[in-house]
Amino acid sequence: MTAGILSLCHLAAYAFPCDVKTYQAQDGLTAAVGDDNLAVTWAGAARGSQMRAVLALQDGAPMIREMAARGGDGDWTLILRDAMPYSHVDSGLRRITDQQLEPLKKLIDLMPSREDGRLKGL
Repeated sequence: MTAGILSLCHLAAYAFPCDVKTYQAQDGLTAAVGDDNLAVTWAGAARGSQMRAVLALQDGAPMIREMAARGGDGDWTLILRDAMPYSHVDSGLRRITDQQLEPLKKLIDLMPSREDGRLKGL
C-alpha cells in the first residue's frame, strides 16, 4: 500500500513536490499535502478503524515519517516512526545441469549451447 501511495508523487531531492490537484477524495481514503509531507488516511480492515501514513523526504530519499492506527474516533496509536523504505534485488544467471535438463528434453526439443551453458531458444 505504501509503495502505491509513494507513487502518487514525484519525489525529488530539492523539496516535497506532490501535486494532488486532480486527486478526488474517496470514501475511506484521503490525502493531504503539508509543507514537507504527504498524509494519507484510509479505512482499516476492522470496521470503523483507520490507518494513517505520513510520508516525507529526507536528504532526497523517501521516508515514512509516521504510520499509525486507531479504532473509531480514539487516539492514534503509533506503529512506526522515521522508517526508511528498503528494497533489495538479486539478479543473476541460473545454470542448469544435464541431469536437471534431461526431463525437459523429453518434453520439448531443447539443445544446450556448449558456448555459454545456456539453452538455445531461451
